Amino acid sequence: FKVASSKFIKLVVYDILGKEVAALVNEKLQPGTYSVRFDAGDLPSGIYFYQLRTDNFSETKKLIILK
Repeated sequence: FKVASSKFIKLVVYDILGKEVAALVNEKLQPGTYSVRFDAGDLPSGIYFYQLRTDNFSETKKLIILK
């Protein structure tokens, strides 16, 4: 993901019931491009959602884990 200006960023993974299963980023970041590694080894196969939030932006997308 790309940060255009210094902002508080939160990137969280939720299960199908809306329970938070992983908080990947939860901090103020400086402008730049970032990548995050997500290890889903402990999670069962299924549908999950990840949400990227800032002060004035929120986007949620679907993630499918197959083992």
